[in-house]
Amino acid sequence: MLYRILTENKHRDSIEALVGTFFNGFTLIESIGWWKGSREFGLIIEIQDADLASIEALAQKIKLLNQQESVLVQEIQCQAKFV
Repeated sequence: MLYRILTENKHRDSIEALVGTFFNGFTLIESIGWWKGSREFGLIIEIQDADLASIEALAQKIKLLNQQESVLVQEIQCQAKFV
């Protein structure tokens, strides 16, 4: 399972440190999105093969850190392997 957490690109250094306390490896992608008619700069955090409880706990901490109404968590069924 691949998980994505989509959030605003605020407090990036703190978010990186926070994700690192939960997981040993992750991918961080800068993005531009729209929310309620306004453009915002975002971060997409991708984490492979984690447990949903840890993902949701991390998403909640990011939501509080960024003082957001919500963050988006996506669960994506996929196959992955290191080559």
